[in-house]
Amino acid sequence: MRMNPEEQAGSQMRRQVSGNSVVDSFHADNRIHANTRKDNRSPESQVIVPDPEPEGSGGSVNTNTLPWVPLPQVPGVLVKPLRASKETGFWGMLVKLPKGLAMPNHVLLGASDTFVLSGRLSYGKGPLEGSIGPGVWGYSPANARMEGMTAEEDTEYLANFYGPVAFLGKNQKVESLLTAVHIRRLADDNGIDLLPNTLREASLEKPQKECKGQAAPLSISQEEASALCARAES
Repeated sequence: MRMNPEEQAGSQMRRQVSGNSVVDSFHADNRIHANTRKDNRSPESQVIVPDPEPEGSGGSVNTNTLPWVPLPQVPGVLVKPLRASKETGFWGMLVKLPKGLAMPNHVLLGASDTFVLSGRLSYGKGPLEGSIGPGVWGYSPANARMEGMTAEEDTEYLANFYGPVAFLGKNQKVESLLTAVHIRRLADDNGIDLLPNTLREASLEKPQKECKGQAAPLSISQEEASALCARAES
């Protein structure tokens, strides 16, 4: 049986290595195959792990340096966009509700989780029915209908969504949607850098953006600062 050029080269290399150097022979074969294999992919698609840039964006953000921006879909609600994935539709943000604000009834088209930082939220119906306060983490599955969500106090919480949210009108029909696309647009419009979603995105140099609005520390940060000052004065 005739051997192809790659097999002939591999056989010749094996004859050149002496003794029981099986590992060397194996690596020699791999080097030959790597050198002779043709790669017809485009240069861009060949980049699997990009070299990180010194000024590349990291995986964290000091949310105290971000402004609160109005959420167009729900008047009275302020948010700090954090991350919005083009690949999966996931999005996460910090939410600020004034005391007494009632969110419109809505349906989660993907799962969602909520972590209360300060204040208190109450739910009339749904997976989180009842009242939850600081330190409480709640989970709601996809297709859950959330009713009567109200801020009992001025409240700030972290909300992650794994799909769109459909807000219902008075006739209980879908009145508006909130998706990752809206969150990305909201961040862009306000000069807010979102956290990267992929290794490639994290390795790219951050674009220069001018953040609109004033930095607004979270309530828990202000409370901690006040507590530290009180302990220092005592």
